[in-house]
Amino acid sequence: MNPALIDKFLWVMQGFLAVAFLIAGSAKLLQSPAKVAQLVPAAIPLPFLRTLGALEILGAVGIALPLFIDAWSALTPVAAACMAIVLLAAVVIHGRAKEFSKLPMLLVLLALAMTVAVGRYFLMK
Repeated sequence: MNPALIDKFLWVMQGFLAVAFLIAGSAKLLQSPAKVAQLVPAAIPLPFLRTLGALEILGAVGIALPLFIDAWSALTPVAAACMAIVLLAAVVIHGRAKEFSKLPMLLVLLALAMTVAVGRYFLMK
């Protein structure tokens, strides 16, 4: 397959992931504690959720910015892989809480993050 075409597909995925993580991270970091509590199972403490929100925002920046500014491009697959781990944990947590309506989007984001991590890793070689 054409590497330029793969690069374009990866950019679309990176953009979608960056927006999704910016929205999710901002919601956890900036909303009131009552609204944040509605997003996740009750057993997860607010300080952890605030930290997770900040990390999601950093993950969004790490997924898109290094390749966009053409600096530290090796950070992109690392950030995507780290966010895939976060998403896998979210799938497990929401699955155990029987919040099955959240799983389809989490699984799509997980697949995109893994695709970006692997795709960018191999395109750098």
